[in-house]
Amino acid sequence: MTVVKGEGSISFAEASVEKYKNDAAFTNPLTIVGDGVVTYESSDPTVATVNATSGEVTIVGVGTTTITATITDTDEYAYEKKTASYELSVDPAINLAALSGDYIAQNGDVLTGTLAGNYKISIAAGASVELKDITINGVDDEAYKWAGLTCLYDANITITGANSVKGFYEDYPGIQAGPVGTTLTISGTGSLTATGGDDAAGIGSGYDGASCGDITICGGTVTASSAGYGAGIGSGYNASSGAITISGGTVYASSSMDGAGIGSGHKASCGDITISGGMVTASSGDWGAGIGSGFSGSSCGNITITGGTVNASSSSYGAGIGSGFSGSSCGAITISGGTVNANSGQYGAGIGSGSDSTFGSITITAGITQVQATRNYATAAWPIGKGFSDNDSGAVSIAGVTVTSKDWDGTGLTDLNFATSSTGSNNLTWTLTPKVP
Repeated sequence: MTVVKGEGSISFAEASVEKYKNDAAFTNPLTIVGDGVVTYESSDPTVATVNATSGEVTIVGVGTTTITATITDTDEYAYEKKTASYELSVDPAINLAALSGDYIAQNGDVLTGTLAGNYKISIAAGASVELKDITINGVDDEAYKWAGLTCLYDANITITGANSVKGFYEDYPGIQAGPVGTTLTISGTGSLTATGGDDAAGIGSGYDGASCGDITICGGTVTASSAGYGAGIGSGYNASSGAITISGGTVYASSSMDGAGIGSGHKASCGDITISGGMVTASSGDWGAGIGSGFSGSSCGNITITGGTVNASSSSYGAGIGSGFSGSSCGAITISGGTVNANSGQYGAGIGSGSDSTFGSITITAGITQVQATRNYATAAWPIGKGFSDNDSGAVSIAGVTVTSKDWDGTGLTDLNFATSSTGSNNLTWTLTPKVP
C-alpha cells in the first residue's frame, strides 16, 4: 500500500495592507490547508514587528515591510509552496479613528480619519499640520468644553481632501485660533468646513470674554459658520479676535443670528479685516454685517479690500460691509481693487453703517473692477454711506469725490462710471465701474 501525503497550502486574506502609524495591532488572516506549523517574520522590524506564532502585527514606524508566513511539512501534508507573504504600507498620518484619548498634533503631523471619541484635538505651539479628509463632529455636550480643533499658539494648517470640524459645546468654535498675539494660517487645495456653537465663531474665538489672535486664509475652500451669535470667521458672543486676512482661496462665512459673516459676533470685537484675493462670500442671518461688526455694541477695525471677488450681505439691520445693528461700529472702509457686491436686507447701508451704528470712513478708489452696493427697505439708508439712524459716521469719498447725500447721482466723478437702479420698491443700487480710456 502506498500512502500519499495531502497537498497543503497557505494564503493570506489580503495581498497588501495599508495602515496609519498610530493604528492598533492587527492580524491579516491566514488560510491553512493541512496541519503544518507556521512561523511569521517581518522584513523590516523598524516599520512593524510580527508575533512569530500568532501573526499579530504591531506598527513601529512608517514605510513598507513584507510580512511572511512559513509552514513546515508534516506526516500528513506536504507543501509545494511553503511561504505566503503580503506587503504592509504604514502611512505617517495620524488616524483620528484610532485615538483612545486627547491628542496634541506636532509639527509635520498629518491628521486623517473620523474622530471616534469625545477627545480634545489640539495643535502644538508653532506647529504646521496637514488636515487630510478629517471629520470631527462635536456632540454639543457641556461635559466636553472645547473646540473641535484648538490651536495652542501660532499654527499653520494645510488642507487637502474634504475636512469637517465642529465644536464640542455651544460656547466653543469649530477651530479655536491661538491666543492674542498669535496667527492661525490656513492654506492648501482642499476644503474645510468649520462650525461653531450657538455663541461661538466657526473659526476664531468662543463665548463671553474669549479671545484669539489673527486669522489668515490664503488657499483652499473654507466654509465657516456660527450656529448662533458668533461670527462665521472672527469672534464669538461678547468676545474678541485679532486681524482677519484673506488673500486667496474660496471662503464662505456666515452667522445664523447676530454675528457678522466675517468679523465680530454679538457684543464682540475683532481687529482689521483685509481681503486681497480669492472668492469671498459672507453673510449675516440677522443683525450683524456681512463683513464687519455684529449686534449691540460690537466693533471691528479697518476693512480693506484690494482684490478678489467679494459678496457680502446682511439679511436684516446690518450693513453688507461695515457695522452691525444698535451701537456697533467699524473702522475705515477702503476698497481699492477687486469686484465687490454688498447689500443690506433692511435698514443698513450696502457699504457703511448698520441701523443705529457708525463707520469710520469710506474710501473707494478708481482701481476697482466693480463695486455694487444695495440698500433695501428703508429709504433713509444709503447704498454707500449711512444706514438708518446713523450715529454721526465719517466721510464718504468715491474716486476723490466727497459724497454727502443718498441721492447722489455720480456728479464729480472722472475716473469711474456711476449707475443707479431700483426695482421700484425702496431698494436702491449704486454700481461703480472704471471708465475705459
